[in-house]
Amino acid sequence: MLNTLFVYGTLAPEQSNAYVLSDLKGSWKKASVIGFIYPNGKGATIGYPAFVPQSEGERVQGLLFTSDELTTHWQRIDDFEGEGYDRVVITVILDDGSEQSAFVYRLSPSEM
Repeated sequence: MLNTLFVYGTLAPEQSNAYVLSDLKGSWKKASVIGFIYPNGKGATIGYPAFVPQSEGERVQGLLFTSDELTTHWQRIDDFEGEGYDRVVITVILDDGSEQSAFVYRLSPSEM
């Protein structure tokens, strides 16, 4: 299972929900993905940013979190994100231009 998570909103360090990942040992790198951000979410996620992957989208800036501890915390993080978000694999572009697979929480199709 992947030990990487692309973060684009409140789970990032110094954001309102940073505590969800703050106890996990790991590293952060600037990165981006292709898609769209809804700044205030939609449906059940109103008030929080929501990402939708789209190959014809724009470059969304964020952070790639890498931690071997993620594999034992996915269920807890999934529960925190709730029904409005799905965890899916996406290609992340690092600042050096290299690509890597990572999980991301996207807006659930049922919320669009």
